[in-house]
This record gives sequence, structure tokens and C-alpha cells, in this order.
Amino acid sequence: MDLWAEALASGTPLLTQPLVARGIRLLREAMDAGPELSDRDRIAGFWLAGRLLGAEWTSGDEERRLLAEWLAAGARGIATLGADARALNALDAAFLLDASVAAPAARVA
Repeated sequence: MDLWAEALASGTPLLTQPLVARGIRLLREAMDAGPELSDRDRIAGFWLAGRLLGAEWTSGDEERRLLAEWLAAGARGIATLGADARALNALDAAFLLDASVAAPAARVA
């Protein structure tokens, strides 16, 4: 979310190239953490992956695989968390909705 705030502060609604690089690094580091991630971390990663898909940058195969993994994990998380809507706070629900609408998994292909 800090990355998006920086982009907005610089006058653009999209992530810039340096912010994209930081976002990819954050997603890689979080993916390496594996099962230690909280549900909130997974939701934030899903949201960031969606925002990265909407940014103007050239991605390689590794980056596309990383984003696809985060989007797939997010889609599974939506199904799990959606079963118990009480488990979501307003911010997490907003992240999930934004990520689901802004960057559907079909855009990864």
C-alpha cells in the first residue's frame, strides 16, 4: 500500500518503474516466507499483484509466474475467506474487491 501511496503522491495513479521493481521484490520475499504469511499478508500480496499487472512495465517470464502465483493464491483466499465474511475487516475486503476487479487472472496469460 505504501508503494501505491508513493505513486499517488507523485501524481500518477499507476505504479512507476522503480515502484514496480520494489513491488516485485516484496512479492518475491513474501513468497519465500511461505506458510508463515498471515491471511492479511496474502490479501495484500494479491492486491499488489493486481496493481502490478495494471502498471506500465515490461515483465519477464519469472515476474509473470510470480504474479500468477499470487493471483491464484488470492483467488483461493477469496473462496476461503468469503465463506466467513465476518473474518474480513473493511480494509481487507476493499483490497480483495479491488484486486479481483482491477486485475483478473486472465490478464496474466
